[in-house]
Amino acid sequence: MNLEIKLKAGFFKTQDYYLTLEAERIILNPRDDAARERLVIEEKELKSFSIIARNYDTGELEIITDNNIYTGSFSSCTDWEELFRGFAQEFGDKFIFRHGNG
Repeated sequence: MNLEIKLKAGFFKTQDYYLTLEAERIILNPRDDAARERLVIEEKELKSFSIIARNYDTGELEIITDNNIYTGSFSSCTDWEELFRGFAQEFGDKFIFRHGNG
């Protein structure tokens, strides 16, 4: 699973990444900036991974680890069910998915 996301990097600034789900970890690879290093979040340091799907193709995300909080949005997502199943299977109770505005 390889998803395009935008991570917040300050007020009114985002950075483009690819989010990849691998066995027991999340990989965040910069999309267009070779100067930025990829981020690897191991399952053991992950406290929670939350997704709020606002409509059929956009949503927000929050990744909380032992040392950082990453927030951002999905550039697009066409299959929320597949996304939900993948993250729920990999991270269990650490994964939170909500669809809608509430």
